Amino acid sequence: MSGKRAKKKKSGGSWRAISQSARQVKVSRIAKQRYFRLVCRSFAACLLLVALGATVWGAFRVVEEGSKKITSIIPSSPVETVDVSTDGVISETWVLDRIDLPAGQPLMDVDIHALKEDLERHRQIRRAVVSRRLPDRLVITLEERIPMLRMAARDSEGRRLNLLVAEDGTIYQGVGYNRAFLGSLPYISGVQVRREGGGFRRLEGMEPVADLLALARSEAPNLYASWEVVSCADLPLIKIRSDEITEIVFRNEDFVEQIKRLQALLLHKQREMSGMPYGRVDLSLGRDADVPVSAGFY
Repeated sequence: MSGKRAKKKKSGGSWRAISQSARQVKVSRIAKQRYFRLVCRSFAACLLLVALGATVWGAFRVVEEGSKKITSIIPSSPVETVDVSTDGVISETWVLDRIDLPAGQPLMDVDIHALKEDLERHRQIRRAVVSRRLPDRLVITLEERIPMLRMAARDSEGRRLNLLVAEDGTIYQGVGYNRAFLGSLPYISGVQVRREGGGFRRLEGMEPVADLLALARSEAPNLYASWEVVSCADLPLIKIRSDEITEIVFRNEDFVEQIKRLQALLLHKQREMSGMPYGRVDLSLGRDADVPVSAGFY
């Protein structure tokens, strides 16, 4: 019995005694391969990031140095001519005073981007394009806002300011308009004017007002000429005081139809040879209530 036990112990042994070196070598190689691939990928990603950064920096330097070389290579003649064109009323004299170029300044030394920004800071100018024309010409093209209303305000020192309101609600002090044109613009009321930067904050929601005024000015000029004050206190309802009607109320739709009804109403009034003005005409109520009975004549 004792011999058999000894034999069993010699031949069998523990499973821990079995050689596992082959398995360990196999796992070690796979792990090393995976680790190597991971290192290579990480290294490649780092190289790619470095290459991209170098490319961006290099491109920036090329553009910067190239602009300097171009400036130095092109003959830099002094500015001899400033060509100014506009679709509005601003004069060339005003523009020249505004940009105030030093005498004899080389054309290539003119900062056309700074000139553009300075011109557009005056809010009558919607857009300014400034360019060079070799060898000695500076070209300035202006696109101006169109005023539709006027208003009065006070500056920080209490002085009266005559301001204009453009079709997009921009408020500005006008330059170059004649008195007759300014006198034909209705006044605006019912709005709050707030300062912003060196000027005034743009009025929101003025597009319907601009559409109505533009339509009346082009299609019913005699009617438009009688309009004195446009109230924007109750937008989208637009209320207008004319020299014949104390209050005309428009709704924000189908201005063509409303103006036609207003013209027919005034024509009827003329046929009756009545010189008395209407108290109120509410076109927003539809065909059934052009002239409310409560308003009547007075």
